[in-house]
Amino acid sequence: MLKQAFKSGPELTTACLTCHTKAAHQVKQSLHWKWEYKHPETGQVLGKKNVINSFCGNVVSNEPRCTSCHVGYDWKDMNKPPPKADNKVDCVVCHDTTGTYSKWPIGAGHPLYEPVVKKGKTIMPPDLRKVAQSVGLPERENCGSCHFYGGGGDNVKHGDLSSALIAPDKHVDVHMAADGLNFACTTCHISTEHQIEGSRYSVNTHDDGKKLHGELPADLRTDKLPVHGKYQILEKNFSIHMWGEAAKFTQLKKFKGKKGRAKKAKKAKKNK
Repeated sequence: MLKQAFKSGPELTTACLTCHTKAAHQVKQSLHWKWEYKHPETGQVLGKKNVINSFCGNVVSNEPRCTSCHVGYDWKDMNKPPPKADNKVDCVVCHDTTGTYSKWPIGAGHPLYEPVVKKGKTIMPPDLRKVAQSVGLPERENCGSCHFYGGGGDNVKHGDLSSALIAPDKHVDVHMAADGLNFACTTCHISTEHQIEGSRYSVNTHDDGKKLHGELPADLRTDKLPVHGKYQILEKNFSIHMWGEAAKFTQLKKFKGKKGRAKKAKKAKKNK
């Protein structure tokens, strides 16, 4: 089944769906497919297809470029839903392990199928048969092929996401560093039937508090400072990374308080 010479991404997907019969339906229920999100608290209908982004403008009229980061093929009109055919789901953009599969920037989700000469350099299409025979669980490179390069360049759209996270040291990211916790993106952004947790609009990534971060300091386990998981994520982007800063701030307040009281005492003594 996977030994054939695939001519296109949809052909490869058809082969995948021979065994993974429910996968396309599952993907089509996801935010990655719909690009639409209804906020559970405000009722706002958001998502890439509905909002204007300060870096990317709007998808409408720019579909072939923007949908090069859609988890499918041939979505060319934002005024219509994504394509209905199951083989329009792109399996390997998330599951390729060769590192050779990528979507062509203006291909509406497709990779190259023929060599292209660009700026004097010949860019070769991926070997889809090899890609099909080398699938695995999503790794940083898979997620990063879109999320690291949003806005048309490395680290452009998301200031905290870039190719530096593929192999960072602890000084860059303690979570993903090989000499740190060595997480994959999917350690927190877990998936159930292709529904991947995580949203820029309403944070909902996985973390039970103790499992990943240990017991939280008592002064952070409050309704005013909810954090990851069962303690909830901080509503104003205050994160676990701020523990140390919070401790510094607490000490600084104490120091400032003592210093302030000392100044007042000195001033009162002088006025006497």
